[in-house]
Amino acid sequence: MNAPVNGSTIKGFLVIDSRPIPGMGWHGVLLEHERLGTRMLHIIAPDEETLAAIIIPTPPADDTGLPHIMEHSVLGGSKRFPLKDPFFEMIKCSLATFINAMTYDNFTVYPFSSVVKKDLFNLAQVYFDAVFHPNITENTFRREAYHLTPDGGTLQVNGIVYNEMKAAYSSPDSLLWRETQRLLFPDSSLRFDSGGDPASIPGLTYDAFKRFYDTFYHPSKAYIICYGNIPTEEYCRFFDDGFLPFEKASRDLSLKAQPRWRTPRAAQATYPVGPNEALTGRTYHQMTWIAGDYRDPAEYLSLAVIMQALTGTDASPLKKSVIDSRLGADVNWNMAYAFAPDVVITTGIKGSEAVHTRAYEELVLSTLRKTADDGMPADLISTAIRQLSYRFLERTAHSLIDIVSQLTPFWIYGNDPFAMLDMRTLLAEVQKKLTPDMVSSFIRSRLLENSHRLLLTLTPDAALRDRALAEHDRGMQDRMAKLAAADREQLKKEFEELERLNSAKDSPEVLATLPRLSIIDLPDAPRELPTVVEAVNNRTTFLMNDMSTNGIAYFCVDADMSALPAALYPMLPVFKEVFDRMGTEAMSYIDMAKRRAAVTRYITSWYYFSPDVKSRAITPHLKFWFVATDDSFDEALAVMNDLMSGISAADEARLADVSRRYHAAFRDRLSQQANEIARLHARRNANHAARREYQMSGVSGYRRSATLAGRFDEQKQDVISAVRAIRECARSSMRITVSFTGAAAVAKKAERYAKAFGSGTPSAESARNEDVSYSPVFDGISLPVQTSYGMIFMPAYTAEHPDSAVLRLATALLSNDVWLPEIRFKGGAYGARIGYDKRFGYWDILTYADPDFKRTWGVFRGLRELAASLPVDRTHLDQQVIGTVRSDLNPIMPDQALHTALERYLINETAEDRARQYDAVRRATPDAIRRVLLEVIENGLANASFCVVAGHDKLKEYAAAIDVPITIDDVLGS
Repeated sequence: MNAPVNGSTIKGFLVIDSRPIPGMGWHGVLLEHERLGTRMLHIIAPDEETLAAIIIPTPPADDTGLPHIMEHSVLGGSKRFPLKDPFFEMIKCSLATFINAMTYDNFTVYPFSSVVKKDLFNLAQVYFDAVFHPNITENTFRREAYHLTPDGGTLQVNGIVYNEMKAAYSSPDSLLWRETQRLLFPDSSLRFDSGGDPASIPGLTYDAFKRFYDTFYHPSKAYIICYGNIPTEEYCRFFDDGFLPFEKASRDLSLKAQPRWRTPRAAQATYPVGPNEALTGRTYHQMTWIAGDYRDPAEYLSLAVIMQALTGTDASPLKKSVIDSRLGADVNWNMAYAFAPDVVITTGIKGSEAVHTRAYEELVLSTLRKTADDGMPADLISTAIRQLSYRFLERTAHSLIDIVSQLTPFWIYGNDPFAMLDMRTLLAEVQKKLTPDMVSSFIRSRLLENSHRLLLTLTPDAALRDRALAEHDRGMQDRMAKLAAADREQLKKEFEELERLNSAKDSPEVLATLPRLSIIDLPDAPRELPTVVEAVNNRTTFLMNDMSTNGIAYFCVDADMSALPAALYPMLPVFKEVFDRMGTEAMSYIDMAKRRAAVTRYITSWYYFSPDVKSRAITPHLKFWFVATDDSFDEALAVMNDLMSGISAADEARLADVSRRYHAAFRDRLSQQANEIARLHARRNANHAARREYQMSGVSGYRRSATLAGRFDEQKQDVISAVRAIRECARSSMRITVSFTGAAAVAKKAERYAKAFGSGTPSAESARNEDVSYSPVFDGISLPVQTSYGMIFMPAYTAEHPDSAVLRLATALLSNDVWLPEIRFKGGAYGARIGYDKRFGYWDILTYADPDFKRTWGVFRGLRELAASLPVDRTHLDQQVIGTVRSDLNPIMPDQALHTALERYLINETAEDRARQYDAVRRATPDAIRRVLLEVIENGLANASFCVVAGHDKLKEYAAAIDVPITIDDVLGS
């Protein structure tokens, strides 16, 4: 493709700069629209995946979440596409590799990507009209932001963003970050929460909402990033045509930097915990600096390297000193982060006590002083640079979005975007300049002598949630008391109108306005991995994925763990922690941590279950894998081999630290991954694998982690023995599978290792799986969260069933056309989805940030009637087919290929099986869809289980209203 020439004009755009980006193999073209001044950057890359992103600077002026609410609302119908929600309609009928929108601190991004040019420009039409010609009616505002409904003597608040942010404000980590940002930037727009504080959202008015749009959403203020192999001219033509109705507007964004403090500051805040929870070991301490200028890429990267060197591994000086101090359970948030135009450095500890505030501060400062005085070892600096380079070398499913996220805050402050594009060359320059003396200088000037430093202590408060609820109720009562009878009647009418609109279907004429792909645009077969399968000896199989990986090698060893005794299953999560964090019988964890970081991006492990889709046998597995550069593959392989053969938990002091960190991470996971916890509980009687997963990773696993951390001396010998036994079971497995993705030359080394690894004597024993008799469960898990997280489980067809492909399509149809509208649009929940896992025959019905699970359960109880009345015409079904087969057709990235090839082999699924399933989805008829849906729902309703995570008071409310008995588990209070 010929690159545009500097100074040329292309379809209304002037080429300001056109130059190669040698380190990345790209060519960059910077353009400005001659009439409106809109800035556009096209990154020309030899890549089949293409992307476009419209970026709007949206600095918040308060905590009402206007940027976030606007992001939701503009995607809720536009002048050219007046659907109720064109965004979700496009998800159904697009092959997009990414389709979403994101609100950042000072800007909002509307990105979309695809490997099909027609599809990309279909998406571009919808996004452009959404961003620059949205309907944003009062009812859109009420649905997305909030609406009020009279209920007795008070008002009830509901809304999608409102409930999403209530979920966010239930997390200590979210609150800690929110308070850090608010206190660190008290004089800039960054002090406000662009996502929205739930306490402030109900104060937002529709007039203010409209003014915000009129102020910021104009092409003259926008930035556009394009990526891929579509000619620049085609992007220019599309946007120039779209800009025709607009006149030029001011670019003044008033994005001001935070003035620097003369002295460091300290502050305290609280977060909610349950009334019966223990308060000890629940405090967070976080030290944060405004440390640099993001407008200087070399400075930003230098600070990122220094922070990586200080905290990137357990052997890094700052991270090691914090862990060794035992002032808390684990480190928290060690990073350099772009709060443009500034660079923030932050480091913290969790699982601490409030009385340790000053001790923690002095520990950090003294460690920094010692590191600056002694000098950072050169090998730690080079290791840190190597670790950061993976971020720019590796191609993952999120790489294009990462480019947009990295570039935008730099560009919108008036900087040359090319300066932040060639990151590989920049890192090489930083590596030459960043000597140990310079690192010491940076630590002194940017951290030790930097007075813009915040020390925030976040402590648990058992009464905070009740106080907040009482304050909210008082505010709503006062608001209600000020309403005249006519106002209350008007609110009721508005709510009824909103309900009516949310229930209404878009007409066929309106739906027809959307640009769509058609069935004939689909290829005849799904995308396949170029995997070669070879049996290298009597127990080892080698999988080779020969694909371009940009000099990165991906390697995995998987062991069939059928011989593992039943008593050791609960210890598999602990084994993972030991494998990831400890040393071997021959090497300390410090030396091993240095070895890991020096030659790999990471080495890790995981335990899981894999079904054979033909025989339905379910097998336990333990896999080990790493990511490394081609030139460090030999060393990485040696490190992983040493770990697999010699990993040890015998270092009791280190094991005690690992146990505390494991428990702290598990406690965070309860609220941060509430839906996953609910899923494990709802499925637990499905089969023996689901029972094991529940025992390992559900609430019982959490309690085991608490016992290990709290009664370590009693438990340590059992852990040491279990780690050794699990290690030996994996080494002597009857069935080893090695998977490799990368260059053919490196694959030969991987294959040699596979042959040697499988040459030992395997174990002949196989443990018997326990029998599990299915019966429904109805669990409530009590946690101090402001909303609910529900998971309803039903058994369904497994992969060998002749209707499994039809059920895949039917599930997507029911999810998009029934469950999502009922639970998100009408019910106000942020997330609502039905998922089907054909491997195990699982049907999972999810609701996230749900204001009322009892309503959700009622919708589920009526699911058969809703499914029976679902219109399934051929045209609509064909559109749903496109969205359903998206995952079969989109590119498989190298990191995904490693595990995808392994899974396909282990579950005994062939390319012919996938082609048959793909074809069956495309050929599914409306009659088959109706038949399969009704059959699965009728068979499953009586066997449905659920688990809902919510506050204790909400669970009691649900238990009183729902038609099944709920078993409530007060996890943290027991």
